[in-house]
Amino acid sequence: MRNRKKVLSRLEVLELRQVLHIATLEALVASHNWEPGELVFQGGSSLRLAQKSPRSSEDLDFLVLNSLDLTKIHESVRARLEMLTEGIPGDMRVVVSKPKNNPFGQYRFHVTLTGDNVIGSVKVKVELFPAERKTLENIQVFVAPIEFPDAEPSGDRQERPGILAATLPEIYADKIFAVGARKVIKHRDFFDLHWLRTYHGLRDCSPDYLRVRLATYTDETPGTWLEKAIMRHTELCEIDRQIVADELRKWLPLDWSLTDEEVGKIMQSSIEALEHGIDLMRDIEAEMTNEDGPTL
Repeated sequence: MRNRKKVLSRLEVLELRQVLHIATLEALVASHNWEPGELVFQGGSSLRLAQKSPRSSEDLDFLVLNSLDLTKIHESVRARLEMLTEGIPGDMRVVVSKPKNNPFGQYRFHVTLTGDNVIGSVKVKVELFPAERKTLENIQVFVAPIEFPDAEPSGDRQERPGILAATLPEIYADKIFAVGARKVIKHRDFFDLHWLRTYHGLRDCSPDYLRVRLATYTDETPGTWLEKAIMRHTELCEIDRQIVADELRKWLPLDWSLTDEEVGKIMQSSIEALEHGIDLMRDIEAEMTNEDGPTL
């Protein structure tokens, strides 16, 4: 009689993904003797793991110094993770993919938890975006302990491994920039902006933080970003709230309210944040035009 295969539940997937997140962060920290200005943990997973956001996340996003040997770092991470047994079912194993560079310069690979007798898998995408040291040094960071987001504070907190993570105002600026620049909408961004504004009181974005994003994502200029952001603003004003709610339910606790009224508040937060970003970027574009001087 053939063994009956196990089907992973939604809760199991979320819990096992957090195990992979923690293990991958620990492996990355152990892969190199990191110095300030070499690595910054950012994005939605940073909000979840370092700032206790209620939203689950899938990817691990980092800015990394562009002179580092990322192949060597990947090999170290792979060797460590593929020996992982703690926190994962005995009938599953970790597989780390070969790295790839996408057209935008990101160095990415996947960490997958899979098993021969398991239907479904748990996957985490790791993206390392190379940046100049000057750019990395201009990002405000803090040392975040590598721990599960629901872990209770304890006296040995300072003994746990830590990673340099972007501060909330930095992530707020990054989310504004991403909402305007993305080719495809990610509904998770809307919740992140709403959470940062509602639960942490963030309203104003520093123009210097947006300048750092322009220096990091060099395929964007103020003009190209504004063109896309203005079109995105129209999309947000007309978006179907039910679609937003359905997408967010995949990432939020089951008891999180996603009524039409609550989704309306989420979208209003995102619209206001994007409008602020558009105003700031217009000022940046005007300043850069003045610096370049009149065209003869």
